[in-house]
Amino acid sequence: MEVNSPTLLAGTRILDLCDGIGGLAGRFLAELGADVIMVEPPGGFAIRSAAPVVDRLDPRFVTESAGKRSVTIDQESSAGRSQLAELVKSSHTALVTAGAGGSAGARAEALREIDPRLVVVAITPFGLWGPYRDFRGSDAVYAALGGLLAQSGVAGSDPLVPPRGIVESSAAVQAAWATIVALNHADRSGEGQLVDLSVFEAVTQIIDPPFGVIGSARAAMDPSLAEATSRGRPDVPYLYPNVRCKDGYVRIAILGTRQWQGLWRCIGSPPELAGEHFEKLSNRFLSWELIRGFIEDFFAPRSVRELLRLGEEHKFPVGEVLDLQAASNTLHLAERGAFAPVTLPSGTEAQIASGFVEIDGFPRRPDPVAVQPGRDNGILAESRRRPDRVRDRGAAAGTVRAAPSRLAPLAGLRILDLGVIVVGAESGRLLADLGADVVKVENLRYPDGLRIGPAGPTVTPTFAWGHRNKRSVGIDLRSSAGRELFGRLVGEADAVLSNFKAGTLDSLGIGFEALAEINPKIVVGESSAYGATGEWSGRMGYGPLVRGSVGLADLWRDPDQPAGFGDSVTVFPDHANARVMAAAIVAGVMRAARTGRGCRVASAQAETIINLLGSEYLRDSLEPGTVRAVGNRSAVPDVPCLYRCAGDDEWCVVDFEDEAQLQAVLELAGGEPSAPAAERIAGWASQKDKREVMWACQAVGVPAGAMSRPMEIGDDVHLRTRGHFSTLRQPGLPDLPAEGGPALFSTIARPELRPAPRFGEHTREVLQDWLHLRAAEIDRLAAAEVLQLDSEGEAR
Repeated sequence: MEVNSPTLLAGTRILDLCDGIGGLAGRFLAELGADVIMVEPPGGFAIRSAAPVVDRLDPRFVTESAGKRSVTIDQESSAGRSQLAELVKSSHTALVTAGAGGSAGARAEALREIDPRLVVVAITPFGLWGPYRDFRGSDAVYAALGGLLAQSGVAGSDPLVPPRGIVESSAAVQAAWATIVALNHADRSGEGQLVDLSVFEAVTQIIDPPFGVIGSARAAMDPSLAEATSRGRPDVPYLYPNVRCKDGYVRIAILGTRQWQGLWRCIGSPPELAGEHFEKLSNRFLSWELIRGFIEDFFAPRSVRELLRLGEEHKFPVGEVLDLQAASNTLHLAERGAFAPVTLPSGTEAQIASGFVEIDGFPRRPDPVAVQPGRDNGILAESRRRPDRVRDRGAAAGTVRAAPSRLAPLAGLRILDLGVIVVGAESGRLLADLGADVVKVENLRYPDGLRIGPAGPTVTPTFAWGHRNKRSVGIDLRSSAGRELFGRLVGEADAVLSNFKAGTLDSLGIGFEALAEINPKIVVGESSAYGATGEWSGRMGYGPLVRGSVGLADLWRDPDQPAGFGDSVTVFPDHANARVMAAAIVAGVMRAARTGRGCRVASAQAETIINLLGSEYLRDSLEPGTVRAVGNRSAVPDVPCLYRCAGDDEWCVVDFEDEAQLQAVLELAGGEPSAPAAERIAGWASQKDKREVMWACQAVGVPAGAMSRPMEIGDDVHLRTRGHFSTLRQPGLPDLPAEGGPALFSTIARPELRPAPRFGEHTREVLQDWLHLRAAEIDRLAAAEVLQLDSEGEAR
């Protein structure tokens, strides 16, 4: 990494033994400043050349190894085992992976026997134990079992497998977040840790979670989420419409009243769409067939560029739908430095995703040294000279206020949470689940969209999922007295979170520079759609628009249907971006505790997608225009990966990796040997229950997964056995199933679930806890409307 870029995990050594899934976790940790060392066998990791494009290198390996160092150790020899032991004793963490839980578990325990202080993160398809422990996984398999596949595709069509790469890459981000949690706990408690990270379980939380925060559009239309249990793909063309225009497609996201009014004026103010009826989101959805005709007629003769200009002029959210090549070449991403040049061993030039976050305005720039075959680079000699060189790094987050515990590893951490909607809610909730005191700062005049129910601001199910374990304080930040009070809270806080439009904090006078003058140790995390700089920085951004503008929506499409976009319901990359932010925030607070220096951490949803799909962007830079939507194809030519099973809209993914796996399933299927393979398998699967097909294929070593609907996931035998879900008891709502923590930890318990707060429920309590304000002062500020107290009960 460039030496002029600030680092948060300086002094942290991480051994990366991930030959396959999980490699992106190490790259992200390296981006945050850790010294990440790949420990490779003679000849290097198998993933180096798993799917060569150029120079016998897999593009996934190139993207995931950037920023790391590499050492070759023969762990089959006694000398190699001694070398590994030396490395372990000079390291904080080891990331290990394997095709199944059993082998990874054995490797993890062997490392911990060398040094019990080590944090070992075992990243496996289905975890170290449980009914699916020995299952083979793939992006398509996880999508099927995790509820994503059932919602992916065009209404009336077969399910559509999401673009390859985003599922395992997203799980790697979850692994990085779990690693940061374990590292912080080890700093504060001195305990080592075994972290059991299941990709399958991560998928149920990080792509489009069935029991997590949903977008305000879906919540407004149907709080019961009926589409989650219906047969067929959700018929929701009104959510984020893709509209054909003269030279392509644009996507719109009309959620707020002012956004609708702007669009209505733009299309000529048709009287048929006038009036208060259409200003309500749910009414517009119900009237979509009438509305869409006016929009399509207006958009059809106009170019993408003109419609983007009109959206900016009339203030309604609209974005282009680009393919990967066009997205890569946009001026905005060039201005942002979203890609960096990389030179492969032969001298071939390509471009690689730069990184997930900016720290104090410095974008990360990957050092491609580890693209070369594994070399010592003096690493072993360095470990021999200073075997314990990075063990004593001083205090970590929150040690002064409270000690960590099994239930609250982030106890003592104080967070001011200005976040709204999905990524804003989730970033703070991840910290609150693990014991941080997360205070949601809100204003009743501008309520969080997730709060809005039929009767106005309240606690909706999706708000409860996104803001559980937090406290709420009502402050008017638009008043000078409110900002002054907020500044006093900043003086007692560790971090501030926001996901407003770029520049909003500065316009309110509470940007990083202003807050750092109050508290030099403060960490400010800002998430936005497109970043604080660049041509698109001023755009109103939502996840669906971001997916269109960076090329993901074009890949998430039926290749046989030009308009067959399959991602309309999905909330992506909000949940992944939230984990990027949570990891960077805790890393920043850990550094601030050691050095007294805070920082500004910024992430853009567009660049989160680019890094999650980094190998595809690299492939496209080498062979422009070749990365296209592949739909439901497997790696074996002319053989699909999706098969209809017995029942109504029941399916199973059978994701063949090679001809040997195909032959194994053909033996199960039987049938006429001369018939096409896909026909034989389809006939066999159609007579069987989807889970019977899954178990049969997995028994012969073929990745397979039955398609589960989101509301069916709670009954999954593997998830139930591993205790993945808990019950959230929210006053005024039925009991809500809720996901667990980021992984299973050996010394950290599953999170406690406390209700989400009513608006202003803890205004009094927090101001007394943090600032020791007297009741009379709080009453005076409330009377002046600087503070807003509990809206449903006695002020607290």
